Amino acid sequence: MTTKAASKPETKNNPAAHAMRQFVDWLDEGSGVEPFFKYSGRAMYGEKCFGITGQLADIQTALMDFVAVHPDCARAVRDMVKTQRIDNMALDMIVYFPGVDIEPSGRWTDRD
Repeated sequence: MTTKAASKPETKNNPAAHAMRQFVDWLDEGSGVEPFFKYSGRAMYGEKCFGITGQLADIQTALMDFVAVHPDCARAVRDMVKTQRIDNMALDMIVYFPGVDIEPSGRWTDRD
């Protein structure tokens, strides 16, 4: 059985992008975290990547909860967390993943 995430061109042969596409589709708007699709962090020189905004504890909790219900994504999430970067965004934080680029979809299409 093929999931809709597997058919997205951005996730083909990219386990991290596949995992984050599933994370975005799974993410509840009331979770306290939101996806950020085109973030350019420090020393990225304009390159854009996927990130997650919110309080750091909420971001970590969301990722752990996601892996609990999507164990097939655990390895990709673990590898991403090892290379994550974190920036302060005023009252929130952003955890971002250089090299992981996915397009907005579903209820998140109006966000950059």
